[in-house]
Amino acid sequence: METGYVIPTTGKDKGNKRDASLNTQERIKSMCNLMLDYAVERRIVLTNPARAFKVGDLLEEIKKI
Repeated sequence: METGYVIPTTGKDKGNKRDASLNTQERIKSMCNLMLDYAVERRIVLTNPARAFKVGDLLEEIKKI
């Protein structure tokens, strides 16, 4: 997710690649959590790995590299 981006369809940046904000990355992670929680309930997967990290912590670790 650290290299995530969005391509706006309106406004001054229309059609240009723009890095995803921290808020957008958090919403993506939230959606992954919901989907994986559903998969855990249905015994499709054993655990939800998306619950093991926070986006902010992950970004800090990447910056150290």
